[in-house]
Amino acid sequence: MTTTASQTEFKDLVKSRTRIEEVIGEYGYVSKRVGKDLVCCCMFHTEKSASFKIDTDGQFFKCFGCGKGGDVYEFVMLKERCDFPVALDILARRAGLTRDDATRSTSNTAKIPPARRPAAKPLRIFSNIEKMVAAMSWTATEKHGGKVVAIYKYPESDPQLLIGRIEYFSESKQAKAKQFYQAHAVPGGYSWGGIEGKNPIYNSERVADAGCVVFVEGEKCVKALDALGIVATTTPGGAQSAANADLAPLAGKDVTIWRDFDDPGAKYEADIIVELEKLTPAPSICVVDVAALELGDGGDVCDFLDRVPGDDQSKAFELAEVLGAARPLGALADLHAELDDAMAGRRRAIPFIWSEISRAARANLPGSVCILCGGAGSVKSLCIVENLTAWKKAGVLAVALMLEDGKTYHMRRAMAQIAGNGKLTDDEWCAANPDAVVAARASTSDALQALAHCIESPKHDDPLTVESLLDWIRRKAEAGYRIIAIDPITMMEKGKFGFQDDQRFMTGAKRIIEKHRASLLLVSHPKKAPMKGPPSLSDIAGGAAYERFAAAVLYLKSHSSDDVIVSNVLGRDTVTSNRTIAILKARNAAGAGEKVAMFFDAATLTLKELGVIIPDK
Repeated sequence: MTTTASQTEFKDLVKSRTRIEEVIGEYGYVSKRVGKDLVCCCMFHTEKSASFKIDTDGQFFKCFGCGKGGDVYEFVMLKERCDFPVALDILARRAGLTRDDATRSTSNTAKIPPARRPAAKPLRIFSNIEKMVAAMSWTATEKHGGKVVAIYKYPESDPQLLIGRIEYFSESKQAKAKQFYQAHAVPGGYSWGGIEGKNPIYNSERVADAGCVVFVEGEKCVKALDALGIVATTTPGGAQSAANADLAPLAGKDVTIWRDFDDPGAKYEADIIVELEKLTPAPSICVVDVAALELGDGGDVCDFLDRVPGDDQSKAFELAEVLGAARPLGALADLHAELDDAMAGRRRAIPFIWSEISRAARANLPGSVCILCGGAGSVKSLCIVENLTAWKKAGVLAVALMLEDGKTYHMRRAMAQIAGNGKLTDDEWCAANPDAVVAARASTSDALQALAHCIESPKHDDPLTVESLLDWIRRKAEAGYRIIAIDPITMMEKGKFGFQDDQRFMTGAKRIIEKHRASLLLVSHPKKAPMKGPPSLSDIAGGAAYERFAAAVLYLKSHSSDDVIVSNVLGRDTVTSNRTIAILKARNAAGAGEKVAMFFDAATLTLKELGVIIPDK
């Protein structure tokens, strides 16, 4: 409809004297503040959770459920099913304005201030709960064709907050809908609206004396559980109200969350967990797997109980089954997850190619760090490549970032190990024996093709900072690699206070591998200062963070060939050893302090395990 200039001026004047939130409230809809906006259940379609937003700054409404929205005129037109002139007349009479006021506002020098709000209406007070409930019942009947089916008191003995549950049928007559009205205590009785600030939780008096509490979504569910002897609670205002509730009575208790099976319920559960984790002492939190209950969209505790046949004893038994299977969160959840993985065979230490070292150190558990330390010439890098080949063959996802030499260098050494011919790394020998090189290349091609994805090296201009190495570890962990190696970690760039960089690296790396259940293998060097006596944890280069965060520390030492007495599969045996691996730390095994005799075979570039050295008595 096209309006005249005077009508436009009158419309603007009426709107300047009208607050949309007050008009909506006068229609009986109680809103709740969320941030700078107000929210409530939509009055134009049936919904369980509030999706109707009132922007008090912009003075408009929008329902994100049905899509309706607009200014205060649009709201009145929708509610009264009228056209614009009728809506204008309704709001003008409410504001006490006539068209003469619009004329005076444009012709007189002393204009009516357009932005001034009308005087606030006196607070309507009901002297007791009965009169408050009667007013709710009238509103439910007259405006919605429904009825008040329950009144919930917060707390029961001295109500500071009343919530009326109204049930009615939607326009389609196919589904029963619900709506809630709030009233709060004031001097002399009760008035419309919720409590300013934090809301109390429902059933708080029983919660105070309980050790275990079930957190549900809605007072009706609390009542249903209460009837079966189970203490439960909820927050006023539905799925949008978690952050505005005072959950302090739940501190230190065992809390099981049973949400409704829908998207608002999932958000409500997440919000409740956030608020519970702020409490001191912290409560123990478990979560019911509502998807496994197959209750259908929006299904809640009451729907579950309706589905259970039999008497209250049967329902209580089924409830106990569901609550007993609830999934714990926090430290207990981590423990249960680890036990589940152990029972299913998913939690295992990926073994090295050496059985005695694997047994004694039990390195490479999910979320663990292993350090392989050794001096120059101890063949640490050859050990990494040899184990990568074995892990790849066994189907273990493993990757190594080789920092000292390029990828081709390490691939050629891997080729020599696989072919069992160390001379393949000698250029002069290769020139003199081309046929042998071609044959070795053909026989190792498939294995090397697979291994190529397991060995990486940085580009010449790539930074080797704490951040870049952590980013590499994160990317590999997210890609699903089970073992992630860096050889050597001593190449990492450090600032003036190197121990702080070591601390940042180890702390960050540990978080990543724990989150993704990977294992980190770090190759290191001994400190520059000469060792005094046998190797120890303090001989590892870098800050104390390495020895502190590592679950296993292996020290590979090169020495001249010696005959030593060992224990191996043959029993007690005398062997010739030119390398020794000392197990300096074994947090997840009992092998700390053991030494294993090894032999490096220069002909094949492989390191063989000979047995555990029997110490002299």
